[in-house]
Amino acid sequence: MTNHKLMLLHFTPSMIPIPIRRWTLDNCTQAEASLNYAAVSSIIVIASTIGYQVRIKPKSNAEWKITPNLWGMIIGEPSSRKSPIVNQFIKPLQIIETESMDKYNQEITAYRELKKHYDIAQKVKDKALYKAYESADEREIAKAIQIKTPLPPTKPIQERFIINDATTEAIGEIASTSTRTLLQYRDELAGFFASFQKSGREGDRSFYLEAFQGDSSYTYDRISRGSIYIEYLSLSIFGTIQPSVLTKYILSPDAKNHDGLAQRMQLCVFNDSIIREYCDEQIDKDARNSAY
Repeated sequence: MTNHKLMLLHFTPSMIPIPIRRWTLDNCTQAEASLNYAAVSSIIVIASTIGYQVRIKPKSNAEWKITPNLWGMIIGEPSSRKSPIVNQFIKPLQIIETESMDKYNQEITAYRELKKHYDIAQKVKDKALYKAYESADEREIAKAIQIKTPLPPTKPIQERFIINDATTEAIGEIASTSTRTLLQYRDELAGFFASFQKSGREGDRSFYLEAFQGDSSYTYDRISRGSIYIEYLSLSIFGTIQPSVLTKYILSPDAKNHDGLAQRMQLCVFNDSIIREYCDEQIDKDARNSAY
């Protein structure tokens, strides 16, 4: 019999897409962290930004299409520099999210002012109509109907890019007005997996399984919230986890955990165990700006 030794293959620079290669390598150097961590972080962030706006046709003639939705996790012991490296790649999304929030705050302020004028004008017209109908004077009724009011303003919607800790119902509301794939990032994925064990959250697993497809519609029907229609339920999941915690969910005897949710984490990497030299140099701003 031949003994087969398990070979652990690690990321190399040539495996990282060229437009983000220098940025990825520089962040790896600055954080003195595993290139595995840096590569997966950059690729998942980029994939979530593209999301369902692009689809892949594996066959030229068939209707079969795939949304390039990526899930992944960084597996490592404490102090293996998981969070410092990931934070560098989440930062661009956080910057865009902040800009989106600033834009939304300006738009909602303007909307409230327009809505106030619209509401007052509508009340004036309603009052005139009420009096006209009360008098039963057809000319007064016609005059009241002719009173012009401004068009109702459209309420602005904040464009979201990243979610941290949210219920599936809250995610559903955000996704119902979203035009892109949302990245759900958890610094500790243990909390994400543990949430499925909570009473009343039994349907969450199926929600995330649907969200992985990236291009399926989804409808929430709740007595308290009414119906929420999501044209494209698309969610990318990414975070860090410790090996000892992960095995509790991967090797769980509970049949509910064997639905393929964990297997959808296609990009999962361990530390490459390479000892990197201390670095405190200037960042490669050209590489960062190009990637941004």
